[in-house]
Amino acid sequence: MLSIDTVAEPAKATFATPLALANILVVEDEDLIRETLVLALQEEGYHTLVASDGYEA
Repeated sequence: MLSIDTVAEPAKATFATPLALANILVVEDEDLIRETLVLALQEEGYHTLVASDGYEA
């Protein structure tokens, strides 16, 4: 039984592919959302490819 003072640690994600080899295609037409997502992914070590619509992707 957990007491109120016990805090569980969040699970760490594990990836089969090293982040240096991981590419993510970000397709988003809203500039602010696209830029925020790309920055967050790059801070986590992912290489991002960016497009603003399906045609550009």
